[in-house]
This record gives sequence, structure tokens and C-alpha cells, in this order.
Amino acid sequence: MAPKTEALDIMANATSFGLWFYLTPHSGAIDTALMPIFFFCLVSLIAPFPIYADSSWPQKMTDFNYTADNLSEHWQTLTGGFRGPLPSGSWIETSAAQWPMLEAATRMHLVTLADSHPYIAEGLEADEKEQYGRYAHQLRETWALIFNGQLQRASELGLSLGAGGYYPALYAQALRATLTEQAPAQRRVLLEEIIHRTDELLDIAPHHPTIRFGNAYAKARVLETLSVTEALSSGYTSEVLSTLDRLLSENPNHIYAMTLYGGVHAGIVDKAGKLMAKLSYGATPASVQDKFERALSLDPDSAAIRFEYAKALLKVGDRSGRKVAKAHLEKTANLVPASAEQALYVDAAKRALASFKD
Repeated sequence: MAPKTEALDIMANATSFGLWFYLTPHSGAIDTALMPIFFFCLVSLIAPFPIYADSSWPQKMTDFNYTADNLSEHWQTLTGGFRGPLPSGSWIETSAAQWPMLEAATRMHLVTLADSHPYIAEGLEADEKEQYGRYAHQLRETWALIFNGQLQRASELGLSLGAGGYYPALYAQALRATLTEQAPAQRRVLLEEIIHRTDELLDIAPHHPTIRFGNAYAKARVLETLSVTEALSSGYTSEVLSTLDRLLSENPNHIYAMTLYGGVHAGIVDKAGKLMAKLSYGATPASVQDKFERALSLDPDSAAIRFEYAKALLKVGDRSGRKVAKAHLEKTANLVPASAEQALYVDAAKRALASFKD
């Protein structure tokens, strides 16, 4: 872990993106430190958002119309209860109190900008509750963009907000890399950026569960593109599994960790073979099934879990496993999506079924 002075320097240099860390999506706990002055300072320092057709959302897909104002009506349905509470002013106020060191460091940085940015200085004196409420509105807008399929815009808005915007921003970026980006090189760029930013932030908040998961997720997705030799030399496999083991020991119901764990084990079996996978990492078809079945028990209607489960079974399963994989793809393909994210998984399942060979 970097010394405190180095951590402060890192944050002071992050003018464009603020503090680089996430919320915790897998529990009701509030894990993000938000400065009430973020809305005034960060939003005022960036150029207005360009209005353009977001290339990350396929034109053939259904349009969704979520907004920061109507999101509260749909939050539970859209998130399954696994991405924390809907951003609100009171929620941000509580989270700020939970991370006093990060808040103090952020305030110190913003105070240094106040002399050259009168708007920031004005914001420092504004009523706190109004500041919290305005920032929460911006976070809800970022999530609305994600649910509407405007993933690139969501990434840009979330990153421009700093701290609390970092989780939805990189969530949108991960969806782009996984589901919409067609060019392998660009997918790798998106994933490497997530790794780079979370690596830097781990020096400041090494125990933050969602930073650790985000870092592991991006590395796991990179592993999918590597050969056995490349994967071994990267060191990512051991890092990812170690992180997921710790996350699951801390929270046995971490649905994202168990899903990713099953996918990583499936990749190991596929590339290394059943014997070497078991001897080296304890990865077996049974361990893959165990992780995915546990995840489905928590959220049986998840299009993402079923789709990833099907992919994993196709990597490790025999003929009976392929039949189960096809069943998961069919169930996913028949879901009525409530959001762009779900629609992307439904579309991916339909395309997989179109090329499925029994």
C-alpha cells in the first residue's frame, strides 16, 4: 500500500476523474465516499455532454426510457437488489461519513482549486443537503443511461462525476467490452483501462470489495482472450481466484463473485484440460456447476447468470452438459427484457442458439 502522502498525490492529480472507486453492488451497505461538493466542482469543470447516437447500443434493439426521475419506480426490478440502494441525498450523506479519510483528501484537493474556479468556491459554501441531492440526481442519470443502452455516454458521465460515478461508469464500460464491442483490440483496451484504474485505486482503498471485484472481473475477461502460455505468464489466474476466494469468504452471497468464479474455472478446464485444471487450481466441471447453481439460487431470473452459465457448460460439459447449456440459452432468449443490459443478454442468447450444434 502506498504511503498516505503518495495516496493524496494520486488523488490530487486525478482532476478529471476525481477519486477512483466504486459503490458495493452486492450488499445493502453503502461503500462509497462522496463529497457533497462534487456536483459543483466536477460537473462545472467538464464540457457539456455531446448528444449523439451511442454506437454501443445496437439499432435493432428495443429502446428504453428510464430517467433519473423515474428510476426509483424500477430500481429493484432492474438491479435485483444486488447493486446497493438507489442513489439519494441521504444515502450519499451517510456514505461520506463512512469514508472520512477519502472525504478529507478530496476536500483538500478541491479547496486548492477554489481560488481559480469561483464556481467551486461558491459550491463549498452551499447548503449540504442540496449538494447531496444534486449529486445523487447525477448518479441516477448515469444509471438511467446504462439501463437505456447508452453505455458510452454513461461511462463518460460517471467518470466526470468522480468518486460515486466510478462504479456505474466502469460497469457500463465492462458491458461494452463484454456485449457490444466487436473489435477484439478495442475490447482489450476497455478492459485494460478498468484494470489500470482499479490497480491505482487499490493503493488508496485496498480493502474495498467492489474495487477488488472490478479489478478481478476485467482481468478474468482478459484471460478469456489469452492462450494457456499467455495466461500463465500474466499471473492473472491466481490473482483473480485469490481475490474471489477472499470476497466470498467475506460475503458468501456475493453473486457477482460466484458467477465470475464459475466462469474462470470453466476457462481453466477448457484451456488446461480437466486433469491439469484440477491439479493446478482445483477447477472441475463440478466446481463450475456449484458456483453457478448458487448464483442462480439467489437470482433465478438473471439473464446474465444463465447466459454465462451456458457459456461455461459449453467449455467443460459433455453431451448432457451441452443440453443443459442449450436449456439455459433458451430460457434466456425467451425472457422479456426490462433494460438494455438484459436485452443484450437476450440477443446474445438468441445468436448463440442460432449457431448451436447438438
